[in-house]
Amino acid sequence: MRHAMICEIGKVRKINQDAVFAASCKEAGLFAVADGMGGHSQGERASQLIIRKMAQWWEAFHPEKYGGQFAQMMHGLQQAAEQANQEIYEAYNRQAVCGSTMALLFIWQNSYGMIFAGDSRIYLYHRRKFRQMTVDEVWENQPDLTPWEREQHWERCHGRLYNAVGIQKELRCSVVTGELTYGMVFLLCSDGLYKYCPWQYLKKYMRKAGKAENPQFVTEDLRNRVYESEARDNISAILVAV
Repeated sequence: MRHAMICEIGKVRKINQDAVFAASCKEAGLFAVADGMGGHSQGERASQLIIRKMAQWWEAFHPEKYGGQFAQMMHGLQQAAEQANQEIYEAYNRQAVCGSTMALLFIWQNSYGMIFAGDSRIYLYHRRKFRQMTVDEVWENQPDLTPWEREQHWERCHGRLYNAVGIQKELRCSVVTGELTYGMVFLLCSDGLYKYCPWQYLKKYMRKAGKAENPQFVTEDLRNRVYESEARDNISAILVAV
């Protein structure tokens, strides 16, 4: 398992509200991207708190603690995310909305699991197929929107998050699990990357990462591609090649 990451401020923003974590050993790996809600109070603290919780979970990780069971490990990660949600909600949601997206990938032996909230993404490239594994939790993707609401509020609400870690008392997150196969490449990223890098380039760099001995060089190429564009937001990405 090889991985590389970047987390940079971009061309326009004055602070970096993104935070990332990446760690792996022989049989396991934990990777996370968190993007504090842009323009909102304490967004950078929210993303940093999520990453801190994930780092603490990893530091305390012992397979025996979970009976070697992947499902129990995923449950433990969900609990860590719930703790982050509670702390953000109680500490920072006082006079203004505070929260952060979260895209998390956990690998254990021949299994992978994803936990996500908000619009940070996880992509998978395998056997020449490229797909987004997460769903952007933004206004226009709400399942209960009527055609009238979509038409009337599109300009004002398009792209706005309707879910994130820390914005409400109870965490709502989605979980995806699957079987890990040799040759898989994952990309975790914030919207500051994918909004300024067309999907065909994401696919190209993920394919290169699968062949590279050191994916750090590929990650830097990906970053440079974003900087050639507007790079108006913070830029975070983690490439993981199995």
